[in-house]
Amino acid sequence: MLGLEHCKPQIFHGPTHHSLSEADILKCDIIITSHITITQEFKQTKTSTSFIFKINWHHIVLDEVHYLNSQYTATHQAINRLLSSCQICLTGMPIHNTFYDLLGTISFITQPQSSDQDNWSPFILSSLAKGSNDILHLALRHLSLHPTKTTHLKSLPTISHHYELLPFNPTMLQEYSRLYKELL
Repeated sequence: MLGLEHCKPQIFHGPTHHSLSEADILKCDIIITSHITITQEFKQTKTSTSFIFKINWHHIVLDEVHYLNSQYTATHQAINRLLSSCQICLTGMPIHNTFYDLLGTISFITQPQSSDQDNWSPFILSSLAKGSNDILHLALRHLSLHPTKTTHLKSLPTISHHYELLPFNPTMLQEYSRLYKELL
């Protein structure tokens, strides 16, 4: 097990997320939200800041990171307003089409240490202009994990499978039998 059995989760998403207070959120160990919800909070708080941007989170795990491809979008600005000591990005998409698409992701992962792309992107850009990908590859090697099917990650727990037979009630059994006959 991952040791998450005793963690208290909270969903901060959907139409009812506004009913949650900062105290409600702080009582929880894991907050589940979306970049869309965070962007909406950002857009609605032009005059007053939402507590979601005041909390210093331990980790932020951002799925669908390819939505940060431009640093000038509301989504990128909203996500980068979140405070945390560790940022983790997930995506099933290929890294990005161009280096400029990658800037949004890199600025999120490295914030606040180097959130200003003007400090580091000239080094990578000048290398790319000379036809060399070495500096970009070095940066990506330290910022990304790209396991393949043949990669064995020793730090991951062993896969365990658990099967549980759940009995059907009479209505479910009747529907299952009907579908089974129909499909065969």
